[in-house]
Amino acid sequence: MRVRLALFVVLCATPAAAQTWPVCFADGLILTPEAYSTVREAAAAAGSSDQPRKRTTVRRPNAPSERQPLVSQRANEVYLELLRAGANPSFVQMGELASGTTDPRCISVETVVTGQPESPPAPLLFHLRGVFFEPGSAVIDRDRGYWLRVAAALNEPGVSRYVIDGHADTAGSADYNLDLSEKRVLAAAEFLARKGVAWDQIEMSHHGEMRPMRATADGVSEALNRRVWIDMRSRAARSD
Repeated sequence: MRVRLALFVVLCATPAAAQTWPVCFADGLILTPEAYSTVREAAAAAGSSDQPRKRTTVRRPNAPSERQPLVSQRANEVYLELLRAGANPSFVQMGELASGTTDPRCISVETVVTGQPESPPAPLLFHLRGVFFEPGSAVIDRDRGYWLRVAAALNEPGVSRYVIDGHADTAGSADYNLDLSEKRVLAAAEFLARKGVAWDQIEMSHHGEMRPMRATADGVSEALNRRVWIDMRSRAARSD
């Protein structure tokens, strides 16, 4: 009993250990070839079972205000690649680089190991962010489709289920907006399908202007209401 208690105390007293990987970009949002290997290495380290708990933080470097949008986009791309490499989204977070200097072309991926045991996450219902559209549009470009790309990266064929809802603002007639919301949800479903999600994993519904995120009067163009929302169950509950 004393041996077990001593072991528990040692584990709890163990200081956090960290590993850091620089993930660098060649230009714009294009990762260097080495960066993909780095991301896989970081994801493998984060997912290994030899430590009780591992938290991964994607850290954005300090940058002038005019470069902050690019830095944020690069951090988002690194987050996405970590998920594609198998990192558990429950243990991945975004953060700022606390101090020190780093190559401005690089995003840091930090995995911290603590001595506190933690059970694997229970099956989670992920309410992912949606896609927002221009007035009258159902077009999804690279930037607008980011959260669809995240959802596709979490796909487990035969297990994952995607529920996507299309919406519109009150600009235009009710019939027009109902039709537009259907076009938007179909565009989102096609986007997921092109990323490898099977059609039978996708459930679609559209509501026109009937379920606004922000209530408005008739005839109002409201960006928050021109959306498709994604609801995803990333793991099915299993009983043994």
